[in-house]
Amino acid sequence: RCEIAPDPEPEPVACGYIHDLLPLLRPDYAEIIRRVDLEDTPRQRVAAELGLTTNNVGVRLHRARRALRIEIERHCQGGP
Repeated sequence: RCEIAPDPEPEPVACGYIHDLLPLLRPDYAEIIRRVDLEDTPRQRVAAELGLTTNNVGVRLHRARRALRIEIERHCQGGP
């Protein structure tokens, strides 16, 4: 008897418009979000490639996410 495994749960996908909002951020913020959050690049690797400490990558990522949140709120509220 052959059993068919159920389809795996779909992985969460970032809202499509996030990619559209990245250009509105500072380039270094957009890059950190793209690499860490969207491409799942480990922070240690990003730090090494950008010549930063892992702690500094965390700080930049926090600031970048805050800036992105502001843009998402503007987008969702129909603001400029």
